[in-house]
Amino acid sequence: MMIRSAKLEEAEAIQNLLLRYTENGQVLYRPLAEIEAHIDDFIVAVHDDKIVGACSLKTAWDGLAEIRSLCIDPGYYRQGIGTALVRECVERALVKGRETAFVLTYAVSLFEKLGFKTVDKSMLPMKVWNDCQGCIHQERCDETAMVLPLFPLSKSDPATLAETG
Repeated sequence: MMIRSAKLEEAEAIQNLLLRYTENGQVLYRPLAEIEAHIDDFIVAVHDDKIVGACSLKTAWDGLAEIRSLCIDPGYYRQGIGTALVRECVERALVKGRETAFVLTYAVSLFEKLGFKTVDKSMLPMKVWNDCQGCIHQERCDETAMVLPLFPLSKSDPATLAETG
């Protein structure tokens, strides 16, 4: 299993993997053009030249980085792929100088295992304003907001989301 940056020619395979999760609202739909335009944000898990997992890291506002679009081919569940992809996202967020990683997720136990803490969604108003507008669960969101501090922040810093968890 190899975890690496996605290549432009893999955009369709990434979208096909995401489509398995978009119908029931587990992840937001991403048009192929959007995936292609942001292919540098995507990380993939490859097994025998097949994309078996993907996620993206979106640089957000105020020192935040969002881990999103995490999806694993069902034939490869419980093999540590999700953990490896999230860890790679965290490493990339650190390299980019982000202070906090966040996620809106149904996979709470995965992120807890990696040190993320649950916070109130109101701590992420820009996320709700942007991406959540197109979500089928917008009016009755049942995802869990979670954060992982990447650098120690002073308590006086308004971006200290972990203090709320």
